[in-house]
Amino acid sequence: MDSLKNTKSLSLVSTVMFGRRTPHILPVLFVTGLVVTLPTISNSAITPSPKYLAAVIQEITRLGHTIDCSDSSGLCTVQQQNNAIASAKEKTEAAVTIQIDDASATVSLVINDFLNGEVVSNDTMRKLMELNHKMIVAKLSINPENDTVTLCAVINTDSNFDRKTFRSVFKGFIEVAAEIKKQLFAQN
Repeated sequence: MDSLKNTKSLSLVSTVMFGRRTPHILPVLFVTGLVVTLPTISNSAITPSPKYLAAVIQEITRLGHTIDCSDSSGLCTVQQQNNAIASAKEKTEAAVTIQIDDASATVSLVINDFLNGEVVSNDTMRKLMELNHKMIVAKLSINPENDTVTLCAVINTDSNFDRKTFRSVFKGFIEVAAEIKKQLFAQN
């Protein structure tokens, strides 16, 4: 019963101090000298997986590819069954990295070191820029530190995750990658 009286008096103090009845109990408790410690939850202890991670895994699997994801970071690697974007010269497989980022509301598709460490000559660079200008789904970029070429595509998920759009962009991304490799290695 005493605790009920204290609650009423705190409510009365809150009304007097703040001019209205509000749940401003903590400032009142502080003013009255009561110390309250609230449990804290560490951000590192709770790392929810990205919102659309399950949908991405489901759609990549539906397309017949193998996907390996880290639940906490939203970083996934896709190995393709019929790897059309493998290096024509070295027969090395190119993996597609998918980054799901809730903060920027995007799903990014990336092939790092797209040309498998090959030196980018002026002729190759010109051809890449011509292809880049024509592409709709994906874009090429170059890392100035090590001159590696990256192919990337970004899907905005600010309002929702459209599965059909994701599948379409992913398929287009793979087709563009295969076509670029075919055109670049055909000229060499």
